[in-house]
Amino acid sequence: MSQDELRSESGDVVEIIPVNPAFSMSDPGEIRPLLHQNNLTSTIKTHTPPNTPLSGGRSSYLTIRQLEQCTILVEPENDDLSDSSEPPVHDLTPVDHGGTLRYPNERLKTLVAFLFMAVCMFCSTTALAIVHDRVPNTPPLPDVVFDLIPQWDLGLQISEYLIIVSLWTTLILLFFHRYRWIVFRRLFFIVGLLYLGRAVTMLVTAVPVANTDYYCSPKMNHTSPLIILERIAKLLSGLGLSVNGQHVYCGDYIYSGHTCVLLLSALMMDEYAPKKYFLLRILVFLMAATGIVMVSVSRGHYTVDIIVAYYITTRVFWMYHAMVCNAEMKNFGPNNYLSRIGWFRLMRYLEVNVAVGKLPKHYTWPLPFPKRWQDFRLEYDR
Repeated sequence: MSQDELRSESGDVVEIIPVNPAFSMSDPGEIRPLLHQNNLTSTIKTHTPPNTPLSGGRSSYLTIRQLEQCTILVEPENDDLSDSSEPPVHDLTPVDHGGTLRYPNERLKTLVAFLFMAVCMFCSTTALAIVHDRVPNTPPLPDVVFDLIPQWDLGLQISEYLIIVSLWTTLILLFFHRYRWIVFRRLFFIVGLLYLGRAVTMLVTAVPVANTDYYCSPKMNHTSPLIILERIAKLLSGLGLSVNGQHVYCGDYIYSGHTCVLLLSALMMDEYAPKKYFLLRILVFLMAATGIVMVSVSRGHYTVDIIVAYYITTRVFWMYHAMVCNAEMKNFGPNNYLSRIGWFRLMRYLEVNVAVGKLPKHYTWPLPFPKRWQDFRLEYDR
């Protein structure tokens, strides 16, 4: 059949995907459950193209119009199909035109996710600038790890250097990912959620400094918005790390930001790196584990901070990726309790045009130069 016979009402050529039907096309409602499972629910229109032969069965076409467009060819039933013991297969996956249909870049949405992360990190920094004056002048809380392991102040610096190495290793991998715009907006959104949570927990409960040898800037009896802004600027200039000498305000406990960054780097590497690079993935996980231990032995955080950070980071990461990899979890529905999460609508906004399932492990050269490297391609099955 020619492309002229398969043009949509807007004049765009639509693609054909064969389907072996186990239902009648007389009622389009019968296919809606299948479309819902594949995140393709939308306006359904059936039509028979001109010059369709009626002998030997009638071929029908189903046009699905949502944010992507495809046409499904329904093959007529025959004796071979009716006698087959295998159940019919319904492939409702949109055709991939070089990745542009299934995995659109949508740079504006990535910018929105970045702005969300920036606002949440600013809120977390503001919370620390405020809570610094509220930290009680009492001895550290009892902690079983503190009782069993001697304090080693150098551990905090080691942890932060491991953060820098593991974070940049993961960012470089993501930068080469073919669908980098999708991956980065997922990263930005998850980081934003984690730091927004830190802002809340820091403000509601102030605990004593865990390491009495750590330098904390003198407190003030009265603070003004200008003083808060000066503290925020100082913290941001050091990127929130003690090794830069700018993290002189105390009270950022419950939960550990060091643990969040280390663990999230490892999770992103595990999700988006090819299985073939298992040594690299193991290395990043080892750096994360070592960095977390160093945070604890240096008294940079209480043990409960690390446990809470592990739980929140892994659950947010796994919940988000469970949603984008399963059509039923990605859509509103009476049986989808994840849709009641406060950030579900924002996730939908960021992911609505992205095909359900894991992103392919494809990698390309990310820059427009040099020209001779533009054909660089690496593709892995898993």
